[in-house]
Amino acid sequence: MTNRIVKFSLFSIKGGVGKSTIAYFLAKKLSEKYKVLLVDRDYTNTIGRIFGLKTGLINVIADKVEGKYLVQEGNLRVLTLVSILPTKLPNVKEFVEMYSKALKDIEVVITDNPPGMDEITALETEGYHLATGDSSCNAIFVTTPGLALDITLSRLSDTCESLLNSVGAKIPFGKSYIEAVPAHFLHSPGNFHFYDPISKVYFSGDMGAAIFPKDKWYLIVENFEEHVKLMEGFHRRYIPSKAAIEKWLNRIQGMDIRIIAPQHGSIFMEKDVKNFLDWLRSLDKVGLDLL
Repeated sequence: MTNRIVKFSLFSIKGGVGKSTIAYFLAKKLSEKYKVLLVDRDYTNTIGRIFGLKTGLINVIADKVEGKYLVQEGNLRVLTLVSILPTKLPNVKEFVEMYSKALKDIEVVITDNPPGMDEITALETEGYHLATGDSSCNAIFVTTPGLALDITLSRLSDTCESLLNSVGAKIPFGKSYIEAVPAHFLHSPGNFHFYDPISKVYFSGDMGAAIFPKDKWYLIVENFEEHVKLMEGFHRRYIPSKAAIEKWLNRIQGMDIRIIAPQHGSIFMEKDVKNFLDWLRSLDKVGLDLL
């Protein structure tokens, strides 16, 4: 390839920090002036699903899966590398041959990476170098959104003390606040959720997580009874005890929650907020209770 490409890669230590959102909007903005390739390297295929891509280039090469992994919208080209875990990694030469076609005439490459680093990230990095002769990259590290650094640092001592005492905390944010709600052992020992009293959105972490089958995902829960089938296995297996659920439910009782937004799963709106909380309370045995 003869043209010099500018490359940006977005990284994070953990999921759910807004990395894919930033990658998406950065690509959309730059595509107003440049020819951009947005590469989804994450197994969650968040960006790929937005553009209707149901498989990945690596899945096509390694497992001979059929499906669309590349799409073009104006100056923006989107490539998904993986939608499911491949049985093996492809030969790098095979990968470079097909990756080079996606890179044709591109001026800017943006890659959305999984949390940390993995073999897919390494393969794309090597393949990009072999395809372009260039290994330079501008890394963008994304941390937990929402709290400006100066606010976080100025309130860090009081906030940490409140959190360690398991009483929660109201973290000042502009003229309002974000409430940190203890949700210990749901499902990590020192877990906290966050609640915005203005929008009345409760960010519930892994509570409400759902395991979707291949080619099925939706943003908003519309049929709660059917959605339960996608949640039950995770909650019974990963939540350590019914006591942890009950303590959390009692803590949030009385809060004006209009929307529950899990980190992994679909969003519960209005009436399904109550349906979800009632369903959790109805679970008879989870985690250690099953032994």
